Amino acid sequence: MTDENHAVLPPQPPIEYTSISGRRYWALLFLMYIPYFGVIVAIIVAIVQRLSAMHVHHPIVRENARWAANWAISYAFYLIALIAIFLAVAAPLNALRYQEDYPGGEALNFSVWLILVGSFIALVIYCLVTIIRGTVVSERVVHRPALAIPFLRA
Repeated sequence: MTDENHAVLPPQPPIEYTSISGRRYWALLFLMYIPYFGVIVAIIVAIVQRLSAMHVHHPIVRENARWAANWAISYAFYLIALIAIFLAVAAPLNALRYQEDYPGGEALNFSVWLILVGSFIALVIYCLVTIIRGTVVSERVVHRPALAIPFLRA
């Protein structure tokens, strides 16, 4: 016995709901923590994602992609600057350490090394906090890190 008022419909594909957010762009920056080439890979991925997000109509998505790419490039710039400062300061201090008439060379050498390594650790921790915060808040607002240099414009 069939009910003629109820027709059998063919199965429908599930409806896909995508949230409008920039979370993916910030989460992809966790690639920076891959050893050796992570920063380079993260910059390439961030720029490619930024280029693909330029055609999206939602400003939250576009701006989060732009600021995530800016942060990736800024972080690489800061790392290169710290390494350059490290090399520029470490070589002369190492040469001074072997001079006999230079008193207190070991204490100065240790304090400079402590400052340089401490600033490197602080930069890595700030980057991690920025990526985590960007991943969490980018669904509602545009995350603009305080230390990000705006290399890419709107």
